[in-house]
Amino acid sequence: MGHAMADDDLRTLVREFRTSVSDDLSATHRQMAELSDEVRARITTAETAILNAVRDLGRDIDRRLTHIEKRLSETDGRLKRIEDAQQT
Repeated sequence: MGHAMADDDLRTLVREFRTSVSDDLSATHRQMAELSDEVRARITTAETAILNAVRDLGRDIDRRLTHIEKRLSETDGRLKRIEDAQQT
């Protein structure tokens, strides 16, 4: 009977160990899923920030180019008037 009791104790010990390992694995999987969700959210936030920065930079460049084109047009007009004045 002492031998049977030892077998029961071993089975109980193994069952408890499996339960403990299973619970730990489940907790680890939950933590990994939460971390994965957080990483995805942070990447999405970073992507959005980058896209917004690129869009804003594009707008700024467009404004600068428009200003440059205007200045060039004004300069062309002045040069034309100077050339016309020199020819007369």
